[in-house]
Amino acid sequence: MRSGKQQRHHPEFPGEIGAAPEQEKYEAYVAEKIASLADLGMESDPASLDLILSELANPDAEIRSAAREAAVQFGSREAIPAMQNAMLQVDDPEEKAALAKGIHFLELTNFIGAIDISSGR
Repeated sequence: MRSGKQQRHHPEFPGEIGAAPEQEKYEAYVAEKIASLADLGMESDPASLDLILSELANPDAEIRSAAREAAVQFGSREAIPAMQNAMLQVDDPEEKAALAKGIHFLELTNFIGAIDISSGR
């Protein structure tokens, strides 16, 4: 969980976050965004994937993490270039590693799917 002492800024949620009521509003915003991304990860339409991938650049690390997980859940190779680009944009080694793991999973999953299709499974 986040500490209430952390100062945050977000373009969709203007103002500095730090006071209790504003922090609670921001926490609710983040929770709603994370839930929305989880739902989008279960869809199969290109518009849902576009929304997921747009959040890979979100300033909030928790939202970026949810976007990464949703992209992997979505299961499309089309997410790989955006995830590779996100790797170039983040400084945190753990976040880079999680993106690399997600990319590898999508590559492997899609490769296995292609084998299953070509072998008639």
